Amino acid sequence: MSNETQESITHWADETFGVKHPAEVAARMNVEVAELVAGLATVAAVPVEDMDPELVQELQKECADVFIMLAQVAEKLDVDLQTVVNYKMGVNRRRNWTKSPSGKMQHVETFLEPGSGLEMELDKFYILSDSGHFYTDRGFESADAALNWAQSAEGIAAGAEGAVVPTFRAGGFFEGQDGVNIYLGRELRAFWKANPLNEGEPA
Repeated sequence: MSNETQESITHWADETFGVKHPAEVAARMNVEVAELVAGLATVAAVPVEDMDPELVQELQKECADVFIMLAQVAEKLDVDLQTVVNYKMGVNRRRNWTKSPSGKMQHVETFLEPGSGLEMELDKFYILSDSGHFYTDRGFESADAALNWAQSAEGIAAGAEGAVVPTFRAGGFFEGQDGVNIYLGRELRAFWKANPLNEGEPA
């Protein structure tokens, strides 16, 4: 028996059920996913090795149903599923992952700040000089936490005691900057998108 491909699966489905829009196939896939989730929920507290073999077989078939629908969606969107999976896994492997306060694992978005060369998390605060120098590569959970560090013995020794928190304005600029500033990573990224460095211009 030859291996099925997303092309052969879609050809069979179109001939059997008529040509469907990918949105319609995805809606049906959602039903199959719900069936898989419901089946697993009944044995959520049971280790896989202790599950009834017949139930495991049924769950395996549910996995196949989900894949059959997904293969059709990918084919109709004109993308090779394996190719796009390889690409997206490359993205996932390069990302930083952390646990949220609720306990959910999520990826940490970062960007390389052109002025300082520091890799910043978008939702953390950083202390930079007006010339782009950073006083610590540590990101802080809030502007107040960054201010507290700047006024601590460590921050004073680094020269950050005069830190202020500029206001980011619509249009992509900061107001109220001083010699030492506390910036949110997300706002700095927006600033650099609005004000890109010219090619060859020093940071």
